[in-house]
Amino acid sequence: MKSLEEINAEHEVDKLDAFLELTPYQQLTLVAWCDDNLQKIKSINRKHTSYGLKHRFEYSSGGFYVTNGAFKKAMLEAGFDYIPGRSASKNWCFNVSEKSIKLLMKKEHH
Repeated sequence: MKSLEEINAEHEVDKLDAFLELTPYQQLTLVAWCDDNLQKIKSINRKHTSYGLKHRFEYSSGGFYVTNGAFKKAMLEAGFDYIPGRSASKNWCFNVSEKSIKLLMKKEHH
């Protein structure tokens, strides 16, 4: 698996350092959202990637645009584990419960 430094050097929108370009308030908001809305489980959920989850955040109340890299770093800050997505994908999968994601999707439609 690539180191975080190697990942950071690859693609602009996937740079974990993009998290540092957010204001301190935005950083706190994003990490708190991850922590408050996504439940950790022991295994990795391969049904959802960082790219899809970042959109759940953006569509949420108080959400705002973030890059895939900024979202991935926020998930690490919130204590989630990850594995890279399929083959050449820049998206990551996390140890997030399916139930918590379904609850988020339900909130979006109300």
